[in-house]
Amino acid sequence: MNKKGLFTALLALGLVLTGCGNGSNATTTAPNPNVVEKVAGNGTEWPAEVLTIINKAVAHAEDPESIPVPFINSEYYSAEYYESDEANIEKITHVLCENSETITTAQSREYMDLFTDAYEEAGFDIDKSDFGLYRMYYASKLIKGNEYFVVNYGIETISYNEETGEYFDVFGFYLGYIKAISTGGWMGDYLDEWPTQGIIDAAGTDVPHPDVDYTNVNMFGGYNTLPVTDNTGKQFYLDCYVLWLIGTDQSSEAAYKTQLESLYWEAEYYENDGGAYGFNMLTQVVVEFFYLSQDGFGAGLCLFIYLNSPDYVFEQSTEWPTAMSYLPAYVEEGATMSFYYTSTMSGFYVMDLLVVGGVIENADDAYAAQLQAEGWEVTLETDTEDPSFQYYYAVGYSGEVMFYMDVFPDVGMALSLQSVQY
Repeated sequence: MNKKGLFTALLALGLVLTGCGNGSNATTTAPNPNVVEKVAGNGTEWPAEVLTIINKAVAHAEDPESIPVPFINSEYYSAEYYESDEANIEKITHVLCENSETITTAQSREYMDLFTDAYEEAGFDIDKSDFGLYRMYYASKLIKGNEYFVVNYGIETISYNEETGEYFDVFGFYLGYIKAISTGGWMGDYLDEWPTQGIIDAAGTDVPHPDVDYTNVNMFGGYNTLPVTDNTGKQFYLDCYVLWLIGTDQSSEAAYKTQLESLYWEAEYYENDGGAYGFNMLTQVVVEFFYLSQDGFGAGLCLFIYLNSPDYVFEQSTEWPTAMSYLPAYVEEGATMSFYYTSTMSGFYVMDLLVVGGVIENADDAYAAQLQAEGWEVTLETDTEDPSFQYYYAVGYSGEVMFYMDVFPDVGMALSLQSVQY
C-alpha cells in the first residue's frame, strides 16, 4: 500500500467546511456534536469547542498523549470530526483556521514549519513531495500493520463570502486514524525473511513455519484488512497476514496440515472449497492454507493468518489464576506448571476455562482425589455422544467443575478444566 494514497484520499473528500462564511441564508438545524463553525479565537489556545473535536480524532492514536497539535492563532475556527469505511477505515478531524484576510506567505511558512517541527520531534515521517499539487505536507506514524496516525497540514482555499464570491487561503489540517482496506484483493511485497512481526501484528503471535526448503522459495506477503462476509451474510473487516511461499510444491498443503497436527493444532480440510485450516485454541490463531497458482507470479503454499477472537485468548501465567480461587488449586509436588486461563459467558454465568501444563499424565485422577479429600463430590462421567471420552465432574460449596486430560498446542498433555462459581 502506498502511504501517500491514504493521505491524498482525505483531500478527495472535498472541503466539507467550506461556505460557512458571511452568507445570510443559513437555516436552523439541530446541533451536530461533531461540527463547530466560526468559533471565535481567544489568541492564546484552542477554544474548548474546537479542542473537543480535535481530541475525538486524537483519542484513536496508539498513545494520545504523544500527539502534538500546535496552536494556530486565528480569528475564527471551524472543525468537523467524521468516520468512514468507504475507501479506508478513517476517524478524522478536519480543522480550518480562518482570518478576515487571506493568509500571507510568511504566515503559511511559519505555520507549516511549526507543524513540521512538532511532528518530526514526535517521530512522524514527513512527506513534502506533493506540496506543489495539494499545498499540503503529509505526516504519518505507523501504529501496526496497515494502521497509521496521520496529519495532513497546509493551505486550503475556502469560500469566505458566497454573496461577493470572495475566496481566501487559510491554514487547515486533517488529523486522525487510518487503516487501509484491501478492497481489490490482498496485497503484499517480496520478503527477505519470515515476517514474524507482521504476523504478530495481525494475530498476536507467530505461527509454525512450514517445513520447506526456503533456499528455493520466494516469500511474498503483507498485512491486509479484507472485507469479508460470514455464513450469516454479515459483513465485517478481517485483519490478517497473507503469506505466499512461491516455489513450494503441491504436497506442501498436506505436509503443513500434518505438521500442525503434530504440534496439537486442530487441522482439517475444507469439504467444498479446497484447502485446509489450522486452529490453536490457546492463542485463538487461525491459519487457512491452500496451494495457489497464478500466471506471471508462480505457485506455492499460501497462508491466511488471523486471530479468531481476542476475547478468548488464554492468558499464560505461572500461578493458579485468582479468578478461579473458588476452586482448590491443583497440587503436584516437584512439577513446574504453566497455567493458561480465559473465561466466557455460559447463559447467565461466567465459565472459567483453565489449561494446566507440565503435569503428570493422570493429573485428572490426582485432582479428583484431591477434591474428594477436601469434601467435594466427584463423579467419573462418560460422554453420551462419544462413549470413548470420560471426564470428571465435581461439585463443592463454592462451585462446580468439569476436568479431563487433553493435548494442546505448545503445551502437550495437560489438565483441562471448565468451571462455574456459585
